Amino acid sequence: MRYRIISFIVIFSFVSVMVYLHHENSHYAGADDHSHEAVEVPDGEAVPAIDGELRKDDRNHRLLILDVENFTFTPEKIGSEKGSFYEGHAHLYVNGEKKSRIYSTYHDAGKLEKGDVVQVFLTTNHHKMLQRNGQVIFYEERIEKE
Repeated sequence: MRYRIISFIVIFSFVSVMVYLHHENSHYAGADDHSHEAVEVPDGEAVPAIDGELRKDDRNHRLLILDVENFTFTPEKIGSEKGSFYEGHAHLYVNGEKKSRIYSTYHDAGKLEKGDVVQVFLTTNHHKMLQRNGQVIFYEERIEKE
């Protein structure tokens, strides 16, 4: 009987840890697997767009400058179910790993090295990635020189 109790505790602990790690990993998974839900911009609506540029600054960091169309950054509404696909924030990924949220057109992307891939995804106030015709709306740039 004692063996069964100890076995149960060990197995239960292991499964609990695995479920926790899976949950944490799935929420912050890389951009390639698009772990966040997506919102489809309906036909007939203006489609939000994003472009950008990474500029090296005097501290060897990269300044991310975003150019968005049909989209407004609304940090004051973060987490709100109200709003539309024309407003929200962005998620910054570097090499498939989520690094931060972005609330304006200027953002310190930190130190980046040659070969790093930067992706910025437009998201609604309730963290759903925007997409059109099943394609997620994002900007991507690979660092070509240091």
